[in-house]
Formats: sequence, C-alpha cells, structure tokens
Amino acid sequence: MAEVLTAPEGFLFRPTVITGTWLRRTGVNDQLRWTEAWRVAGGDSETSIPPIYRASLVTRDRFGKTVTARRTVQVLDPHDRHYVVKIPDHLDAPKWSVEPGETFTALWGTGYDSGRAYVELECAGEPLQNYWTAPDRTQEKIELPVTEIMRGGLTLRVTYIRENRAYTNERTVTVPWTKKLLGIKWESFRSKLLPGQKETWTAVVTGPEAKPATAEMVATDRRPER
Repeated sequence: MAEVLTAPEGFLFRPTVITGTWLRRTGVNDQLRWTEAWRVAGGDSETSIPPIYRASLVTRDRFGKTVTARRTVQVLDPHDRHYVVKIPDHLDAPKWSVEPGETFTALWGTGYDSGRAYVELECAGEPLQNYWTAPDRTQEKIELPVTEIMRGGLTLRVTYIRENRAYTNERTVTVPWTKKLLGIKWESFRSKLLPGQKETWTAVVTGPEAKPATAEMVATDRRPER
C-alpha cells in the first residue's frame, strides 16, 4: 500500500513545488490505483517523518488515453527551529482567511544552513509588527491575534536576501465582514378555508449564526402600467 498523505496533529500539510531524487513506492487503495507515491531520498531516516511527498495518480479517459495527476506536499512541524527542505525560501499558512478572535499563523523557512528574514504585518497602511527572524534558526512561526479593527484584511510581507538575490513574499490575509452578512427567508400565510383570501408574506432577516438582525428594506411595485 502507498503511504497515506496525512499530517500528524499540529503539523502543517501544504502543497509545494520542488525537484530532486525520489524513492518510488506503489500501491492500490479501495477505489483508485496509485502508481507512484514517492518520498524524497536522503535526509531523514525511515523512522522519522519525511518532509516531502509526491503522489502521482494515473488513469485513462473515455478515449483510452493515459491521464496523470501529480501533487507534491510538504509536511512541516511548526515548532521546529530549522527548515529541513532544501529550497531557498518558503512561506505558507494553514489558511489565509481568519476571523476576529482567531490567531493568524504562518510559517517561513529557508533551506540554507543559516538565514534571517524581515517580517512585516500591516493593516490599512498602519504597521502591526516589524521584526527580524532569530539568527539561530532557519524556520520562523509568524503569529498575530486578529481583532475587530482588522476587518477588511491585512498584509504580510517577508523579505529574505541571499547571495545577492531578494526573495520577496507578499500575501493578503482576509478578515471578512461576516458580521454584516444577512440571510433573508420568506414565509407566507394564506387561509385555505375560503377562496380568494389575502396572502401575507413575511421576510425573516437573520445575521451570523442565524441570529435575528435589524435591516432596512425597500418594496417596489413592478407591475406593468395599464
């Protein structure tokens, strides 16, 4: 059986792009035939968690032609001090949309033996955090508690310079206006005991988590003029 591509609890499980030498393993699951599930050669021992996986699924279309889909995945421990994948610059996050009350978390790392990056977080043009990563580590966990004033989103920039080359990362973190999302449901009542009775329609407006909400409504008569 091919190795199952899942991450242990507390690990980030994100796609990435990398080239290198891969160990090939084959297997079949209940529904799909996996022809390749590779682990990057070298580095960790067989008993440790490999940082890079590549899975390749091969099937045939209705015309009988071979179709191949490949996916490369990193498995990272956000608590590690050193980034174990040999690529010069990496920035990712479990999710890029957060709500107030949550903590935004991202991970930056470099595959060099040493390296520092400059981290900037800002909202509406105002700086929230600016700092250099620690000199004794090559993997940095970036965290920011999200508050109501950050509604509308914030910007994360990470800059790393190595061998006269600048690696610049800029990502938008979405903080949506979910508290302004309204749901409208129409309810009607009509007596079926007598013909020609008037029908009453009621609009039920709810906010987030289906709580009653106050809203302004405008009704117009769009019947054609006679």
